[in-house]
Amino acid sequence: MQFAYATRVFVALGVETSFGSDNLFSLRVVESSMMSPSADEIDRLRMLEEGLWRANVRFDAQAMEEILSADFFEFGRSGRIHRREDILAVQPQEIKAVLPLIDFRVRLLDPNIAQTTYISVVTYDDVEERGLRSSIWSRSPTGWQLRFHQGTPTFALRHDGKLEGTRNAKGILNTTVLTRDESPVDQ
Repeated sequence: MQFAYATRVFVALGVETSFGSDNLFSLRVVESSMMSPSADEIDRLRMLEEGLWRANVRFDAQAMEEILSADFFEFGRSGRIHRREDILAVQPQEIKAVLPLIDFRVRLLDPNIAQTTYISVVTYDDVEERGLRSSIWSRSPTGWQLRFHQGTPTFALRHDGKLEGTRNAKGILNTTVLTRDESPVDQ
């Protein structure tokens, strides 16, 4: 029962899981008794996260050396694993991301460890890609450093009930949803 296992893991992480009447799997973060970040901490972490989506920061070697911890790694939206040296070696390119970041949230896991979550909307080669993003930041003597990042492909359900997800230049929707029988279904 993979779904039952995943449900237990999500509940332990403070996330409720459910299937709606439309058979779409959904997640909802449950408010917890964890420490609340200060407004300054939220602003600083938002600035750091959004900086990673701006070419003037993302491709500034000195800035990235300071932001990424020595043990940084990422589970990319693509499914690839990226290490610090991979990120630092990326050549400058245009970044077409929606800013400010959508649904940006911060929670302190302890006084010196923060988790940020948000939804990304980025256009690559005329394809709009959405992702659920999560980062783990640790406070060091020089400021916050990014230790871990994960991007997960996703879609959005619009108010009119239609799916909004990755679209190519012709407007064709390309996304996968999880149904009750745990089988991916292309939409």
